Amino acid sequence: MKKSKKRIKKSVPEEKKEGKPKKTKKQLKDSPKKNKPDKKDSNQAKKPKKNNKAYFLAAIIIISIIAIIISMYLHTPQNTIEKHTLTPQEIELLSTKCNNYIDSLEYNKSIECFEELISATSVSATTRYNYAIALEKTNNTSEAEKQYIKAIEIDGKYTKARNNLGILLQKSGRLNESKIEFENALKIDGNDTIVLLNYANLLAELGDKKNAEDAFRKVLLIDPENKGAYHNFAQFLYNEGRYVEAKDILEKTY
Repeated sequence: MKKSKKRIKKSVPEEKKEGKPKKTKKQLKDSPKKNKPDKKDSNQAKKPKKNNKAYFLAAIIIISIIAIIISMYLHTPQNTIEKHTLTPQEIELLSTKCNNYIDSLEYNKSIECFEELISATSVSATTRYNYAIALEKTNNTSEAEKQYIKAIEIDGKYTKARNNLGILLQKSGRLNESKIEFENALKIDGNDTIVLLNYANLLAELGDKKNAEDAFRKVLLIDPENKGAYHNFAQFLYNEGRYVEAKDILEKTY
């Protein structure tokens, strides 16, 4: 009796069995990857482009908003008086109104009126002079001084402005500056008794007795009826101890 032979199947190598050998986890881990673009990496690479575009759009929006704000500001009426040319009639009416406030002793209203006039148009030396008077009446001497100077700059021969500036400087204790203003005024008109009398008073204060007396006498020579000059000259003589002369001069005012 023949024994049946068992067919023993030979183990087929995995390469032949499967076509390709299976890789271990380590081999899979260590095996090089194909050069296919990774979707995640691809998306990340594109992000900078999207961000650049976003930044550009944001910059345009911000610039547009700033431009709109500036435009709105420029077209918004400001709380200032815009300068405009007034007609000669309007200037005259407004000037008269300002001066009437001075005459009625309403100096603050006069100042507001002059400020309106000055802000609206170029003004004359006379307007600056009257404005300075109103300022001085409210004890704003620093601004009054500026306005007297502006009046003189407009009209260098404006003796009234020089005279008032001289008095203001004298009251402020700036005697030498005051003297210069009086002398400049007298160069324009040496017979102006108002300026001469103020000049005489200043010289007396400075201790220039001879020139002060000459100035007093010149005033009385030009205007024999000037009671203010008689009183001031009499006071000057009295201070010098010349009592009899002072009495004679004072009697002429009666």
